[in-house]
Amino acid sequence: MAAVRDRLVTVDANAHLIEAVEILLGPTCRMVVVCDPAGVMMGVLTRTGGIHQIRPCHGCARVTQSNDDRDEALIVCHPNDLRDEIWAVMNEKVLHSIPVVDCKGRPIGLLSARGALEGLLASVECEEDLVRDYVITIGYADLPELDATRRIQAVARSVEAGDGNEQEVLR
Repeated sequence: MAAVRDRLVTVDANAHLIEAVEILLGPTCRMVVVCDPAGVMMGVLTRTGGIHQIRPCHGCARVTQSNDDRDEALIVCHPNDLRDEIWAVMNEKVLHSIPVVDCKGRPIGLLSARGALEGLLASVECEEDLVRDYVITIGYADLPELDATRRIQAVARSVEAGDGNEQEVLR
């Protein structure tokens, strides 16, 4: 979650558009989250969106004004959302990043596609480790059906060998 928090860059809704675009020009910033004075997310501004919006107004407009023409719903995720559901939304909408917001709509991070994939991979690796640990520690030997099968196989081997240990094997 620390990497998600580190990627978050916010700008006040009353900031000039040129200020937000200057932030976007940084080498690692791909999205700026626009917030109202209370810190609640109002929208996002991406590099491409910022360039398209700054051209006609020469950067004098406020960030809120540039977001006013958007009629689509904000796409966000929450800390408790399932990773595979977040990834499905990112794929469907072709998103490079998605804001993470708390229950009050305040941004707490920015999840990148790479971060989402790393999270999915980590969960799969964790599941594999759990299955491996189960098999090693508890495993199949403690399952009664398999234990009975092993005893029957041992009796069959004893009978084939003719050593007369069938009764000892069954104890």
